[in-house]
Amino acid sequence: MNAKERHLYHQIHPAKLGADLVSGVAAVLLLASGRPVLGLAVGLVVPVAASVVILRQADLEAQKRSRFGAYMKKFMTTSAQVQRVAGFGILCWAAWQGSYLLGVLGAALIVHAWTQGLLIPKDLR
Repeated sequence: MNAKERHLYHQIHPAKLGADLVSGVAAVLLLASGRPVLGLAVGLVVPVAASVVILRQADLEAQKRSRFGAYMKKFMTTSAQVQRVAGFGILCWAAWQGSYLLGVLGAALIVHAWTQGLLIPKDLR
């Protein structure tokens, strides 16, 4: 597996998904409670550390061979990855500012990035 594939498939490793989810929720809660330094540290350091460990040590062949891996290969484009990061940035800004509407927008962008392959009609794929 080459480096580009490892970067793609590490995103769906259970440990990476768990680290991203837990640190994302913790970061948003910390930002909403007025603790920006700790919130940003948790929201940035934990996912990067998880990525480094998984990219260096995990066997990602199971993720590559899975149905989710096939979905990722087809639909998790650079654009979708940028949407996910932008959505998380918006969500964090919304938590810091106390804007529920902006928070919903950020969360919707993240969900859209992960599910856009489900929204494209089969005849257009």
